[in-house]
Amino acid sequence: MFWARAQDPFTRHWFGLKTPDPQAFQCVTVLPKPVRRCPVILYIRHERHENSPVNAVPIVVRHLRERVTIARLPGLPHTVPEIWQRQITDAPGFAIIYVAALRSVGVPARLAGLDTVEFWDGTRWQPAPAPSVTTGQTP
Repeated sequence: MFWARAQDPFTRHWFGLKTPDPQAFQCVTVLPKPVRRCPVILYIRHERHENSPVNAVPIVVRHLRERVTIARLPGLPHTVPEIWQRQITDAPGFAIIYVAALRSVGVPARLAGLDTVEFWDGTRWQPAPAPSVTTGQTP
């Protein structure tokens, strides 16, 4: 996929990170091209290594959906920390945390609408799979 690198809208820099305990992590910075002078966000890859973003995305959405309820209620959170703390949001909020989770495992992702997520598969943007159940029971 060397030919696709020129079309990839992101630059990745890999490095190792050691923690006080004997664990070591492989990390990646994912920066938009061209690289601008702005704060850098570092993502730590999980120990489970998938061969491609296409394989990783369904795992991420399933993991999130098991932990975050999607509901139709007023006043639900739309920031990642609040969504994760309360474990409930609406469809647009779920899209926000979905993008953050994909990016946290090194998969470039973006919002493609109010509640639609896309990820970069190495050659083009693809729609990310929707959560298996899109709306939970409202209390």
